[in-house]
Amino acid sequence: MSDFGTVEQALEDLKNGKIIVVTDDPDRENEGDLICVAKFATQENVNFMAIPDIEGEMRFTGKIRYAHQGAACTVRKIDDNRIECIFDEPQRAATPGQALVLYDGDIVVGGGTIIKHA
Repeated sequence: MSDFGTVEQALEDLKNGKIIVVTDDPDRENEGDLICVAKFATQENVNFMAIPDIEGEMRFTGKIRYAHQGAACTVRKIDDNRIECIFDEPQRAATPGQALVLYDGDIVVGGGTIIKHA
């Protein structure tokens, strides 16, 4: 078995765009998760609720997972079915297949399914 890296090494790897594996205690579930961070996420099958459409670049809070606090982002429309979300700071777990929901304060503006991240 190889040595495990330090938290500092893992954070540095994430900052450099690398994917890391975080493992559980072997006496517990003994499973691992792939973790990466993304600053960009492209969504498809977008539905808008509180606004009719994205006009130019608009600012929202993007929430990737249910427990995610949400993060400031700029959103622009790519075409009739896709938008691009650019987070101010890289976010963990912005992976294809995840939903991304956009908020304006407490109001759900809309959301879609992440198809690409970087």
